[in-house]
Amino acid sequence: MAQKAIREYDAKSILAKHWDKYFPDFTYAYETVMVQNGLELAEAAKTKTWLNEKDLTVAVSRAKEKGIEVLIYCTYRSPEEQEILYMQGRLEQFGITLEELNEKRIKLGLWKLTPEEAKRKVTNARAWQSFHQYGLAFDCVPLAGGKPDWDNVAAYRKLGEIAKEVGLEWAGSWERFRELPHFQDTETFRKIVRRGK
Repeated sequence: MAQKAIREYDAKSILAKHWDKYFPDFTYAYETVMVQNGLELAEAAKTKTWLNEKDLTVAVSRAKEKGIEVLIYCTYRSPEEQEILYMQGRLEQFGITLEELNEKRIKLGLWKLTPEEAKRKVTNARAWQSFHQYGLAFDCVPLAGGKPDWDNVAAYRKLGEIAKEVGLEWAGSWERFRELPHFQDTETFRKIVRRGK
């Protein structure tokens, strides 16, 4: 890759612009939209009506109806980023130092971890084991006064109920490694896996 730190948004823009030129015989029934926040998603749904049928859009709309504003801060995650997140809390297992991990994080545009942060495991999924790599997961946080409210368990529970209503799985209901901000489309993943066999 010519640029080391090409941003996901830029990469998708370049791909969309040149898709037909490089893949003229490839057709796939997909629709995309690029948004940077929930307001842009709601605005885009006014003209791109197919968005109103998607679980993520429906979930965000229902949350707003119930008085919960959310910030979606992670959707697609590269396999490299997933592996680096998996290393967090496992430095000894990987035989690397905090400095080496932070070098890897900086290359991907992530912040440097403090020694305390580096001790905490943040995922049990390695690269390609997370639904994020397949575009079938998102992480969000409820907002209070426009700021992330990471400790609002009541809001997360309501979001979990909404997720279930629209067919998403909430990681806050998992027995092992509960993750309040994580939601995923398990049913679509199962359909894809069944088709691939």
